Amino acid sequence: MKNLIKYFKKSYFIIIIVFLMLASQAYCDLSLPKYTANMVNIGIQENGITTSIPKVISENKLNNLLIFADDIEKKEIKKEYKKLKKNQKNQKKYPLLKKESIYYLKNKENKQNHIYYNFPHTLRSLKPTLYGADYQI
Repeated sequence: MKNLIKYFKKSYFIIIIVFLMLASQAYCDLSLPKYTANMVNIGIQENGITTSIPKVISENKLNNLLIFADDIEKKEIKKEYKKLKKNQKNQKKYPLLKKESIYYLKNKENKQNHIYYNFPHTLRSLKPTLYGADYQI
């Protein structure tokens, strides 16, 4: 072993690079199934939509949604959404705000999974076209 080490001293930098490349190859090989599963699950089956809860919804669409909700679900939905102010910045971002009121999801952080499972079934079961997917944040 000591004899091998004296030969490796001349090329230790290349040996380190080889081990780093082997480690990165192993990491990429192990990550590939996850990426492929995400492409199929999110990209193909769900049309690229990771959650069905709208981040922004017009007042008209919200009222249509509340028709299908029971009293408990209505309270839960109204608690999670807040009316967007009609200022210049918001109107530039959401042109629909000039015509009607828009509500936004208060808990926008990475609580989507928590919100999703505690959110009323009425809202989770909607297709994105029903609530105006073009106006998402």
